[in-house]
Amino acid sequence: MLSKLVSKQSKKNLARFASAVDDLITITVDGKEIKAGKGTNLVDVLNKNKNAIPTLCYHPDIPTSGGLCRVCLVADAKTLQPIIACKTKIYQGMNIVTSGPKIEAWRKANYTLMMSSDADIAMAMIKDKTKSSSEVYNKMQEIAAQHGYHQVDKSTVINNQLQS
Repeated sequence: MLSKLVSKQSKKNLARFASAVDDLITITVDGKEIKAGKGTNLVDVLNKNKNAIPTLCYHPDIPTSGGLCRVCLVADAKTLQPIIACKTKIYQGMNIVTSGPKIEAWRKANYTLMMSSDADIAMAMIKDKTKSSSEVYNKMQEIAAQHGYHQVDKSTVINNQLQS
């Protein structure tokens, strides 16, 4: 009786494992092959595999987040066209580059434009209701420091969050 139960459970586990393996695909990130679940968000794959890229407006638990600030840009390795990592699902054969002068210039331009053109719009874009103004400010400062971007004034962040 016990052996039949174990056998049934083993078959279920094996079927579940086989299904998960079938859903794995291979992508190339900075010349390194990575296996991940088909349709997984690119930013999540990068973070899980220690290829972290900056993000401001993306949150993995909020499906509608992301794509607004565009500081998560990466590039297609063949065409060098920008890809918004937080809004892109991975696919078999995907080949991307996560850093380089052109990519850093795109990110810096987006960050700088967002912060200089209209702070109200910028704050509305990156703020989600689960973050305090201090958390938003700290995240912005962290990205600015890591990438040599313009530092943001804390009063601007707090005032804009209070108004929205």
